[in-house]
Amino acid sequence: MHRNELLACGISQAAQAEQNPPGDNPHQWSVADVAYWLVSNGMARHVPAFAAARIGGSELCVLTEAELMAAPLSLKPLQARALLRYRDEVGLFKCQFLQSHSFFM
Repeated sequence: MHRNELLACGISQAAQAEQNPPGDNPHQWSVADVAYWLVSNGMARHVPAFAAARIGGSELCVLTEAELMAAPLSLKPLQARALLRYRDEVGLFKCQFLQSHSFFM
């Protein structure tokens, strides 16, 4: 991940000063971590909208297709489905379970 890519996508230098790859628990990801994940997975064009909406890991984990397509994110149906599919394939769905069962945290 290059800092210039994050800057181009709307993530400030302050937010990325200590930026490392996101941690293992997506539920605890910051807005900058979500931006890193999006850019790392070829979805950089969505970073400005996600950052403006302050989408952190806990929000990313529970976003529905309808929410992704609605303002302010406004993804197209295929983009929303692709993001959800990728999110679930890489295991981000686990945080939905963790969120609803806090005794595992």
